[in-house]
Amino acid sequence: MWLKLNKTFFGTGTHIYLCAVYIPPLNSTHTADDLLNLEAEIANYSKYGDIALIGDFNARTGEQADYIENENNSIQFLQDMLPQDYDLDSPIKRNNLDILNQQGNNLLNMCLSSRLRILNGRYLGDSLGYHTYFSKNGCSTVDYAILSKDLLPSVEYFCTSDLNFLSDHVQISFKLKCDIKQYINKKDFNNNNMKKFTTYRWTDVSHGKMYEALNSDEVKNKILNFEITHFVRNEKGINEASKSLTEILDNVASKTCIIKVPIKQKKSKIKKNPWSDNELKDLKSKINNLGKKTKT
Repeated sequence: MWLKLNKTFFGTGTHIYLCAVYIPPLNSTHTADDLLNLEAEIANYSKYGDIALIGDFNARTGEQADYIENENNSIQFLQDMLPQDYDLDSPIKRNNLDILNQQGNNLLNMCLSSRLRILNGRYLGDSLGYHTYFSKNGCSTVDYAILSKDLLPSVEYFCTSDLNFLSDHVQISFKLKCDIKQYINKKDFNNNNMKKFTTYRWTDVSHGKMYEALNSDEVKNKILNFEITHFVRNEKGINEASKSLTEILDNVASKTCIIKVPIKQKKSKIKKNPWSDNELKDLKSKINNLGKKTKT
């Protein structure tokens, strides 16, 4: 799933195309070559901006380079064939507690061809390249954030969170520098507008309630129906999928958390004097405006 981060809104130098990724393991019965399809989509969106990928790639990359090694030594033989603005790869050390497998090698080749860089093991919050997947058979690093090379100076941190009971994968996150404040319309994001949304508050008993909700037949059936439903890949299909997923999350949250419903505040009616009319109201407004001008 791709999402465009508009450079005007976020205050970035280019548009950023963010993709939530899941690539099945090589031994999966899923026959489509998702990594090749992803590479084709990256080539397309790269024409319009920078790329950011995050998700489960089922790839173990070890400490193998995701850049062209020793490029400076070989570039002298190709100078006549390369454009003048050709940008050499910069070697940036990457730590990783895992080993390399075939899927990882495929992912590294995609990074090389698309000029992408892995954030894991390179930034504050994950300096050693910690494992992201834990099972009874062992642990591995298969979840990555991967960005266009030109975005690396904008990365403030990359973090792998602690394991929790909800998943055998840890949450990964990263932060990019941006400058939203000069573009945002504060009228659209004031506290009054935020108060219109229903909120859910986590409590000490929510842990057990969520476990029960996720194991209920009702929620299981809803999740199953969502997984087997074929949503058309257009705006209508995306809206339908988003609505269906939101209903599932709302169902679980309502059984788990304390719900805070916004209270509609009644506007106090201004008592109108019997001797007042619209003409008098307009005259009062003009006098107030003149008073403001005299103060300035």
